[in-house]
Amino acid sequence: MNFSSSHKTLLVGITIITLVNIFFLAEVTYNRSGEPDSKLRLTQRELQLPPAWPGGIENSWLTLRWRAPSEDTTPGIFYTDGIPAWMDINKLESLGFDVADLSLRSTKRFLRLLSKEVFLVMEFDGPVFRQVLERARLQAIRAQAAYAANPNNKNLERQADEAKNNALREERENSRLFVVDAGLDKTSLRTKYPDRNRYAIIRGEVRPQRTVRGNDQQLTGNVSSITQINVPTSFLPAFEQLPARSGISVARYEAELCFGKRLEPWVQSVTPQRIPEN
Repeated sequence: MNFSSSHKTLLVGITIITLVNIFFLAEVTYNRSGEPDSKLRLTQRELQLPPAWPGGIENSWLTLRWRAPSEDTTPGIFYTDGIPAWMDINKLESLGFDVADLSLRSTKRFLRLLSKEVFLVMEFDGPVFRQVLERARLQAIRAQAAYAANPNNKNLERQADEAKNNALREERENSRLFVVDAGLDKTSLRTKYPDRNRYAIIRGEVRPQRTVRGNDQQLTGNVSSITQINVPTSFLPAFEQLPARSGISVARYEAELCFGKRLEPWVQSVTPQRIPEN
């Protein structure tokens, strides 16, 4: 009798696991059916290898590195971890938040409890990145000019070196993928951002919070979205061909990232790139 009961329990467990796997595969198949909603050709700047590399990619994932543009004029500060400059009280209201209620309930604990699922627009190598790059270059020029006018000032020398390095990182290393908008209607966002090779629409969340902008404390929102992208085992050999890190150099590759009907991403291809010789 006990054996029969255990046998039935095992069968029920196997059935549940099978059904879950079937459902998952059906969702993946649907997401990848037809033409992708968008395709971005990213590099190691936007899709970062895990710390386990070299020596194998454990867990077979890459980190999607996106940034939020910042209004901060502090030298070297061109982005935030998740609070875009455009995320103001008007944007929060357009996303369905009761800003009047949020203004009254100002405690951090209350704001942390609130979040809303939204559609986010990710811009790759577009106007926002060019603005950030130009800003970094201008800061480097101004810092160098200030040091040239006072060549004995060690502090100005340090600032000039930092500004130069910041500009070089923007040119060569930092991610060119920025979150530039959010909305509740995917169709409206796609109409506003029609280039599917530059703009990807993905699912994300916005959580209201307070932050200091200038001399004022303002109501804004923290944006979050997917950061880990699974890599199919068929593409792992491409990463195994990459050279190990040497000094400040990094492995270079190009990966096509597709976003399907459910706006979920997958890696379509990976191509190793040659590291230029100095």
